[in-house]
Amino acid sequence: MPADRIWIESEHAIAFAADTPAADGHILIVPKEHVPSVHALPMAAQKGVWALVSERSLLRHDFRSRC
Repeated sequence: MPADRIWIESEHAIAFAADTPAADGHILIVPKEHVPSVHALPMAAQKGVWALVSERSLLRHDFRSRC
């Protein structure tokens, strides 16, 4: 994925705007480890993904200009 599409990144996940957003502000948060479900991730990685979900800096993005 091109670096300019990534809004925020952690050790365990990346967040980026959806190509076809379902609504304003639609963001995808994807674990870096390929697994069939977030529940299949090791606990540390699950916590890392959920930490990114709750990251307040995502709220500061101008969604309309980036989606």
